[in-house]
Amino acid sequence: MWRFTSYPSEPYLSSVAAHLLHKTPGALTTVLACLEGKLDSGMIAVGQSGELVSRLLWLLGKDLFATQSFDETTTRNQELLYCRSIPVLPFLEFFFGMKFWPADDEQKTAAREAFKNARINFSHWVAMSDNISKEGVKWNPREWILRHWYRTCAIQCCHGQPRTDKMIPMYFDDFSGRNDQDRMSSIFISDKAGENDSPRDVNFIDRTHDSINCSTSRPYIAITLDLGVQDESITSTFPTSTSERVNAGVDNRCLRIYARGMSAETYPFLNKVEGLFQVMKQVAVRERAPLYPSPIEARLQDLFKYGSTSSERHMKWEAGRDPRLLFSTE
Repeated sequence: MWRFTSYPSEPYLSSVAAHLLHKTPGALTTVLACLEGKLDSGMIAVGQSGELVSRLLWLLGKDLFATQSFDETTTRNQELLYCRSIPVLPFLEFFFGMKFWPADDEQKTAAREAFKNARINFSHWVAMSDNISKEGVKWNPREWILRHWYRTCAIQCCHGQPRTDKMIPMYFDDFSGRNDQDRMSSIFISDKAGENDSPRDVNFIDRTHDSINCSTSRPYIAITLDLGVQDESITSTFPTSTSERVNAGVDNRCLRIYARGMSAETYPFLNKVEGLFQVMKQVAVRERAPLYPSPIEARLQDLFKYGSTSSERHMKWEAGRDPRLLFSTE
């Protein structure tokens, strides 16, 4: 039944894993080096567009920010240190550096005011098997976002999800609105791993799209990570006023951030841990150019169905001994 085991959503398990990763110097880079080896062997899927390295970037950034944000007393008294909420704007400054802010002073001031009470809290990722919203299906997007917030998880969208690849719940801690559902919004993230830059793609991330349908009364954030591009830069924009077509009481403004390149210049927090940038760089390289066209696990599923067809993938049981045999041409 191992073939049907999915990635669990378990905040306690993720918190324990984070404590072990960050407890001793060198533990994090050692584990990531092991992950790199599994990627090289084809045992772990690298994804299709930078999704794995993007998940690692966001999760490590959040963990390292939490580690530096809470003093020793707080750390001792807080069991789930890595399941604590953190402020969005200081986190983005930690993640991207101060250069992530809009170049226009008026836009920068408006963004500071709009997200001054916004917080995020995620300790692990869960993967979807369908689009966020399905046509003809009634649902409450605010409740959906809130439930993920309570469970401290972020969302890896399914392959083929239009406009976005990830969603991180965002909570506005300002006590306005009737309940917690009225205080929810999202960060939507698009991953790119190609060599050509895509600076305009961030403008197409739209929470009102039929396949997303996650509109709330609060402003949101859209981010594109262009991880395969050699050049490095970060740009952002934010409207200084809401559209007249939007209903009263609804703030549909979006802070749009475009980050190009996989470097410590784009993600300065990678310099916080010795050797972290180097190993993350290697993971990113492997994701762009995997040694094997598909993960071993996927091919082992074919071997599990021995004899179901006469093709080599259902007949060569010895292929499991050597990963290279799994990818011989038929």
